[in-house]
Amino acid sequence: MPREGLSGVLRALEGTGAEVEYDFGYGNGFTVNAREAAEIADGLALEGWWSPGQEVTLISHAIAAFYRSAADEGRTVIGGVA
Repeated sequence: MPREGLSGVLRALEGTGAEVEYDFGYGNGFTVNAREAAEIADGLALEGWWSPGQEVTLISHAIAAFYRSAADEGRTVIGGVA
């Protein structure tokens, strides 16, 4: 399923990249490369989830900060919803 045009929150929780053959409970896992992580982090910031420099006090902040950190460090993320 194409992930282009999805909101930041859907992309953060459902992934944007390739599926991996591991069932987390609500479907297969996914990978997100550093470029996609940056797009997700930017989308979450635009949606008001969290922005760099803001204190992390909520789970939504932690999710957005996680994707920003992955992007800034050039890391690929493997994720899924359990």
